[in-house]
Amino acid sequence: MDLAETFSNLAQTQYPNSDIYRNVQTEINGENSDKTLYDIHFEKYKKLLDCYSLQQLKSEEFKQEFPELQGVISEKEVDAMKGSFIDDYRSGQYEIFNNDEDLTLQLIKLYWGQGFSLSDLSKYIAQNSSDNKPVNLYYTMKKLNIPMMNSKYASVLKLSNKEYNEKFSSELSIKLKEAREIKAQKKEGEAVVIPRGELSQAHKQHISEGLKKHFQEHPEKLLEMSERQKKFYEENPKYKEELSIVMNYAWNKTQEGKSVAKHLSKFLKKFYSLRVEPQQIAKQIHTIQSSALKDFWDKNKWAKTQFSIAAAKGWEYLRLNPIQDVKETKNQNPVINFIPTALREEIIAWAKKKGYRIPIIPIGSATLYKQDSKDFPKDDSQAQLAQKILNGAYSTFKEKVNLSVTAKSVAIISIENDLKYRHENLPDSIKNNEDKIDAFAICLKAFSVKTPLYDEQIVNGVRMKVPKPNIDVDYIDGILLNFAETLCKIGCSEMIDYINAKIDEAYEEVLKDKNHAGNFERFLAF
Repeated sequence: MDLAETFSNLAQTQYPNSDIYRNVQTEINGENSDKTLYDIHFEKYKKLLDCYSLQQLKSEEFKQEFPELQGVISEKEVDAMKGSFIDDYRSGQYEIFNNDEDLTLQLIKLYWGQGFSLSDLSKYIAQNSSDNKPVNLYYTMKKLNIPMMNSKYASVLKLSNKEYNEKFSSELSIKLKEAREIKAQKKEGEAVVIPRGELSQAHKQHISEGLKKHFQEHPEKLLEMSERQKKFYEENPKYKEELSIVMNYAWNKTQEGKSVAKHLSKFLKKFYSLRVEPQQIAKQIHTIQSSALKDFWDKNKWAKTQFSIAAAKGWEYLRLNPIQDVKETKNQNPVINFIPTALREEIIAWAKKKGYRIPIIPIGSATLYKQDSKDFPKDDSQAQLAQKILNGAYSTFKEKVNLSVTAKSVAIISIENDLKYRHENLPDSIKNNEDKIDAFAICLKAFSVKTPLYDEQIVNGVRMKVPKPNIDVDYIDGILLNFAETLCKIGCSEMIDYINAKIDEAYEEVLKDKNHAGNFERFLAF
């Protein structure tokens, strides 16, 4: 249902708020708008997905945008009859819900933030409960003072989302897997849950705040970081640097921290024969034996209290002296971008518009592009989400996807030429290494020997390698994947950046020449 139909089917009083009504009017009066009611609704309410507590929901920031949600109450504030949905939730019968986040907020996110209908949610929750017991979400929403959409608006909202069923099953499946992941992390002793996959900036900040509080209350845990926590800080260098600044300030700039460092230095020298000067504690803390540190914290309870005070002063110092943004670390394990960057950006923009969350795994990388690959992470919700996005996008961008296959043929031919003629485009690290260049040329040729990618022709008086039409996409990607794996095995992963650049350049050229007349002299002449 397009916006014109929507506008004719809904009265102004049936819209949940004036913003959506006004935005629908604006889009109808604009030119070439293809937005639907769902697009406009999601743009308004998607911010709720980055809300992590009812306290935050009722803060000034959210109060101004969502006044209709300010009257909701916490699940913890209501009495629940035995056997009711809330009572079953409290006893942990519904795996899909996270008991660390208020049920009220979780329902708001699903209903208002994602735009899912109560009947669909009720069925899904019942199907994924231990006994398939019917669920009355309508009564629960009333109990928690969560406002309900006008029934006609809710119906039109669902009809306006062409991918509703796919999005519903995908998002709920991801939520179920995330809930299981949360339980697993809790079982492993994680104090702060760090989900897999892409995280919004607000979610990263939420995790950082949780870790900050955890380490402030338990300073000894800083030296017992889990691999998941370490990975979070490695992937988010800004928060890693913040933590480093705070700890350095706590140890060296506060009286409490200096006192703890002094006693720790004496303790290490007396019981472990380790000489670590108090002023060097901050720098050497990660090299000190974990058993020695654990022993110190266990025998000196006062030190925990004092260092918690020191850490609090460190965070306050950081608040008053915030650091500049730190650039994200470069991917240390580069992958071939099987989808050219320009096309991938179009697909991501399309996915965002449709309301999909974007996975952290590169859309179009080898393990995602090949579902039948042994490396495809079939149990990874983020990989599955990326594949769903690709499947939906391919029908939308069918012509450009086909053009990208030609572009990859052009790129491979161009790489062959660069290797054969020692072109200056080659990465600096291999330009003067004849053995590697010859080895790469032989490998690339061997991977494409089954079906040649080109015919040799004279075009405008120039001998060229002209790409063959209708080359199978799996065959092309197989060549690239095998070549990339070879490069990584022999320590030449920097060549992958060069290959990706070739694919992007070739795609731009192919877009300019959709008839494939062979006017790619810069790439194909030899």
